[in-house]
Amino acid sequence: MNDPNPYRAPSGRVGSTRTGVASDVRWQAATAVLAALQSVLAAVYGYNSIELLRQGDISLVALLSAMLATALLIAGAALVWFRSRASVYLCVLSAAGYALALLQWYADLALTGMAIATATGVVGFLIGRPTEERRS
Repeated sequence: MNDPNPYRAPSGRVGSTRTGVASDVRWQAATAVLAALQSVLAAVYGYNSIELLRQGDISLVALLSAMLATALLIAGAALVWFRSRASVYLCVLSAAGYALALLQWYADLALTGMAIATATGVVGFLIGRPTEERRS
């Protein structure tokens, strides 16, 4: 402690307080696995959903919003790998699509999809690069 004032701010360049890239990769992998799981669930329950639509138990709007939300979730999870802030917007739209499907048709597919889209959007927001960092 040779510094006469220990409470003074450091005069040199201060390093980043951001966590390591390894933890970002783990979060990216976790969101990719969750989005893949949701895609598999949508594919498995796709035939049953079409049968429910034919019988009139669900509306076309609910089925189309769930399928569109699944596509947006896949695209959002893919953009999380590139650390793009656009992934946040796609995941928000995906969660809104699942919420619309939940309003008309209560299905576990829509409930888990909304949770996974929200989690993927949060991860995309936290690890997404600001535009200033990308330019330099």
